[in-house]
Amino acid sequence: MSCGTNDPIFTDAVEPTLEGNLERASFINALKRSDIQARDTRFKPGTRIDEQTARLFAIRDGFQYVVSSMIEPSATGYQLTVKVIDSPADGKVLKTFTQAVSNKDGVLGAISS
Repeated sequence: MSCGTNDPIFTDAVEPTLEGNLERASFINALKRSDIQARDTRFKPGTRIDEQTARLFAIRDGFQYVVSSMIEPSATGYQLTVKVIDSPADGKVLKTFTQAVSNKDGVLGAISS
């Protein structure tokens, strides 16, 4: 998850919420940040794993898709964007979901829906 707000609440709360929602689908096997950190000693807890790095891990570990999310401040609150990337090797974006929310609670609500 990329966060343009420098607010730790988004990393500490939003990322686990998004992961949990993905894992509820029986057909999704999610590679979590903690899995990456356990498999590769270069990534210590707290190390940022951006979209490019996630794609490299997906290629290495045989995952077909990468889900990338970004939260940025906007004039009226926050802009939440989630992308589904097919075939991490070429980076083709299959779907982009974008939602504007007025406050932090709105971000959590948008991810939960």
